[in-house]
Amino acid sequence: RDGQGVYTSGDGKWTFDGAWVNDKRQGQGKMAEVSGEYVYIGPYVNDQRHGPAVVQFGDGSVFRGPFVNDVQKGPGELTFKDGRKITGEFLDHMPNGQAVEQSTAGTLNGVWSNGMLNGKVLVTYPNGTRFEGMYASNKRNGIGTDFLSDGSREECNWVNDVRQSPCVRITPDGKRIEYKAPPARRN
Repeated sequence: RDGQGVYTSGDGKWTFDGAWVNDKRQGQGKMAEVSGEYVYIGPYVNDQRHGPAVVQFGDGSVFRGPFVNDVQKGPGELTFKDGRKITGEFLDHMPNGQAVEQSTAGTLNGVWSNGMLNGKVLVTYPNGTRFEGMYASNKRNGIGTDFLSDGSREECNWVNDVRQSPCVRITPDGKRIEYKAPPARRN
């Protein structure tokens, strides 16, 4: 095959519409799963996805970012149908490295591993309050501090998104009040 053309896989699950050179995908092309679950639009080099691309998923989410030798890796942006957006480092369409997630619920800025927050995270809420602390597997785990709108802050240890007693509230004037942790809450 040489030139422009459409190819359907032997099992009928995938199509490719694009350029061919010596029977290999080369240049701009569109690869789509017939079910609509995955559509890649971008360049091919020597039969591999390579370069800046757009990927559309069946759930309505869209990824924009680079592919290298048929693997998606590097800086990108994943936008969800509900408007939520993650911008940063990606591997296989998942945040992997430093990334920021923005939504109507707030902004999460931290280190991701295989699509989950793992490490130090800053969460900023629309009302101006924020949380700074450690996450593991997308949950608060370890020491964390909530900075409240009245100028006070609450320091707690967290296990799987649940505060562990005792916690300490520090008032704007520096007074420290130790208290029993209430159930987990989101600001």
